[in-house]
Amino acid sequence: EATLLNVTICDNCISNVTKMGIIATCTANAHLRNLSIENNRIQTHSGEYAKGRGIQVGDTASGYTLKNITVRGNFIDDTDSDTPFEWGIRVHTGDNVCIADNIVNGSGSGGIYVIERTASGPTVVVNNVISNITGDAFIGCRVDNRTSGCGSKLICGNVIRNCSYGVYTRCEVE
Repeated sequence: EATLLNVTICDNCISNVTKMGIIATCTANAHLRNLSIENNRIQTHSGEYAKGRGIQVGDTASGYTLKNITVRGNFIDDTDSDTPFEWGIRVHTGDNVCIADNIVNGSGSGGIYVIERTASGPTVVVNNVISNITGDAFIGCRVDNRTSGCGSKLICGNVIRNCSYGVYTRCEVE
């Protein structure tokens, strides 16, 4: 097993990416602890890749863990793209997740998406500004639980405009 500790990604200007602006993840039997993604500016998804994301933490694979994840103060703007980011910010399976004070303007399916499978710590999505979501589902903020035992959720103080669903939360079994 491998553990990556105390990772900070901050104060970057990223533009014209063809897949992901920032991605932080692990392979099976690996652990990421104390990740902070802060004050980055990500603009314009280019190319034909339909599942691009401004920021992605984790992925759909199993067997890894994420703990103490902070995504704060980032600016993601994809209003000038022919193929917008699918999601501005997408986080998978984390204990103690905080997504706060971000601006997501223009993406395809949604602004912020948190998918929890085995997390037990709280998820906090607060004080974000999400606007101009234009794709298939048009969701401002989505938080899903996919197993039992997921921690508490706080979705509070966000400003969400110009999308079909403001806040969408769902419990489902995979």
